[in-house]
Amino acid sequence: MSKEITVLYVFFQLPQKANGGISSLVEIIKGDSADQSIVVTQLETPLNAQLRSLGIKVLVLPQEFVGGGIWRKIKFSFHLKRILGGQKISVLHTNDIASFLHIFPIAMLKRWRIVHNIRGVKIPSQKYGWHWALLSFSQRIVSLSNEMEKELRNRLPIPRFMSAKQLFSHVYSIVDFTRFYPVGSQEKKVALRRQLGLSESESIVLFVARFWSLKQQLEYLRALTNEGARFVTVFVGDFHPDEDEYAKKCAAVIEQLPGGQCVTVGFAQRVEDYYRAADLVVVPTEREGMARCMIEGLASGLPVVSFDVCSAREILEGHDCGIVIGQGDYPGLFSALNRLADDAGLRAAMGKRGAVTARRLFDKETALAAYRKLYHELTERNG
Repeated sequence: MSKEITVLYVFFQLPQKANGGISSLVEIIKGDSADQSIVVTQLETPLNAQLRSLGIKVLVLPQEFVGGGIWRKIKFSFHLKRILGGQKISVLHTNDIASFLHIFPIAMLKRWRIVHNIRGVKIPSQKYGWHWALLSFSQRIVSLSNEMEKELRNRLPIPRFMSAKQLFSHVYSIVDFTRFYPVGSQEKKVALRRQLGLSESESIVLFVARFWSLKQQLEYLRALTNEGARFVTVFVGDFHPDEDEYAKKCAAVIEQLPGGQCVTVGFAQRVEDYYRAADLVVVPTEREGMARCMIEGLASGLPVVSFDVCSAREILEGHDCGIVIGQGDYPGLFSALNRLADDAGLRAAMGKRGAVTARRLFDKETALAAYRKLYHELTERNG
């Protein structure tokens, strides 16, 4: 008989409402990949309440133990040790390097089996610091695509003899197909646009991301003034120009644009409605691991135009469901967007292939089975 598996999930959350980096992990936690799940985080959020409503134990550690130097990380670890008491942990699953470093001391002391997710990559000019080498003490580093796995193998400061073992693997992200699916008809799309207050006749390009320098909304908006866009861009994601300097700069550019050329929605609880109301998705960001807006767009039957960020070529070019442009090539980006905005037939063909690809690659049960198998393998290996 297999042992009962208890997985301790540790991840840090952002104060912003949109937090795509943990969407797949939450689906894994909710999906019964383990017999028992315990969650540790550093912020009290609506997500915690959602997990607790499912009977999942959620521990929120005080901010005084988070951040800073080594001493705070040690305090975090040993405060958690006291809270857990004699609770047996089969596998530790971390989702970001900060949470990994905070729990690393107790993980080593307890000799927990460690699974670590990496959900983004640094741009080529940025190096991974020495602390990333500590991931060599984990049993598995899981990324989001084959392309991402190969890049991390080459770039992380992990000794070659360590990376030669079965340390790296990838599991594609999860998309909730009960939320993200094609609109079905032009009539439904028009009705949805009317409900959302969007243009019923113009092509709509969807840009889903919180306003943040990494997502490059400012550069996109500046290019928008010069590139002759034949579409409306709808921005969905946290947008607070009164509080955030980057958002304020973006708002200033938006004020100079012709009316109706772009729309800012802010955070949307039902972001899926905006996908079904749109014609295509744009991903003009500086870096990604596997852009969530890309895979949600594909599941919604939309073609995607993306800068050459990690996983874009593997998914979009590999399955002919989008167009990839060199990083920072805004004339090329807007040329591709205009081409798709003008060609409904091409959009439909790419969108159909994208929806099929999404169903095949980003299926929840496939990902849950992969993690369930991994947890069992590590537990059995631990005796």
